[in-house]
Amino acid sequence: AARRRALQARLDQFGATGPKERAAESAESRARLQALGYVTGSAPRKDRYTEEDDPKSLVGLDQQLRRAIELYERGQRLAAIPVYREIISRRPTMEVAYTQFAMLQWELGRPAEAIAVLRDAIRAGAASVSLRARLGIYLAESGEVKEALPLLQETTSADESDVDALNALGIALGRAGRGKEAASTFERILRLDPSNTMAMENLGAIALSEGRLNDARRLFARALEADPASAQAHNGLGVIELRGGNRGAAIEHWQVAVAGDPGNFEALYNLAMELVNDGRPEAARPYLEQFARTAPPALYAADIARVRNALGRMGR
Repeated sequence: AARRRALQARLDQFGATGPKERAAESAESRARLQALGYVTGSAPRKDRYTEEDDPKSLVGLDQQLRRAIELYERGQRLAAIPVYREIISRRPTMEVAYTQFAMLQWELGRPAEAIAVLRDAIRAGAASVSLRARLGIYLAESGEVKEALPLLQETTSADESDVDALNALGIALGRAGRGKEAASTFERILRLDPSNTMAMENLGAIALSEGRLNDARRLFARALEADPASAQAHNGLGVIELRGGNRGAAIEHWQVAVAGDPGNFEALYNLAMELVNDGRPEAARPYLEQFARTAPPALYAADIARVRNALGRMGR
């Protein structure tokens, strides 16, 4: 059956993806690296400077950081890991290295390792508000709500306009069973940014989890008005259609969601399994295989097992 999770904390919506392709010296390249903290950095100002702050040392670290990004861009993500470890070993307070390293680990489907990297940064004294917010986001996504909440509350108190942190706080509140507070947080985002698709999607997910299907449909439709490509909204509408007994319409929504965002594993799982349930195993096969191949095991182990069982029954 299609899964009906109330809240989604997909990290691409938080801007928490790894380093992307870049062209040397281009404005786009600079913007991407700035978003990573690479160009401007985000470490707090130091009271005392030592030999490790010598420009010659920093040039070498800069080269290593570029090397790690280049390995990522070539698809050699595992090879980038020891480079990041070496950078952090040489300069334990280099926040950008921790941030990029954690993002890489998360993208590899290793949430525990990503969280450990950010915890190491805090212990090393390299934790700005933004890094602590990222840790809170990762913890919320991993279900570590008790630890996530104070970090995210701290972040949103420091910057009441940080909609990414507010969204993560809403998700953490929802997972803690504090649905009214979660909804209030998402509504607060919409007051700051009336076109914020994430907030609409998450309010729709809350309504769906509470069985308020008409409200959920209205909120997901509103999200699609703001962003016609919203995979989360299509996924939610698919669940609503399935609950109403309209599997065909549900499958259509999930197909649109997966076509627009192959990394939306909720929609991918729903699509694959409901095609099987609809008696269309050959149509389901590529989606089943895609899910088994690409879904992060640390987050979707049980689902991957079910998908592999389905493939086995089909005579993979």
